[in-house]
Amino acid sequence: MEHRPDQFTHYACQTAFVSIVGTSHPARRVTISYSRREALDDLIAHLNMVMARTILPDDAAEDQVIDAYEEHLGHPVEIVICD
Repeated sequence: MEHRPDQFTHYACQTAFVSIVGTSHPARRVTISYSRREALDDLIAHLNMVMARTILPDDAAEDQVIDAYEEHLGHPVEIVICD
């Protein structure tokens, strides 16, 4: 499907934060959020769900999240900012 050039407007654009867990399929998980905190909250909820217990508190810092994924699942975590 083709879009007209005037269909999208500049002021409608918003920064997105893409959180990436793992490096290869099927272990890779990618989600999109509209703030860094939302991306971290999603990563925290996912890790706690996978581990079936609370590994990280809701207010954990980004470096704590990265370290916890590496320690408990052996997966790298990255948050990419898309403008």
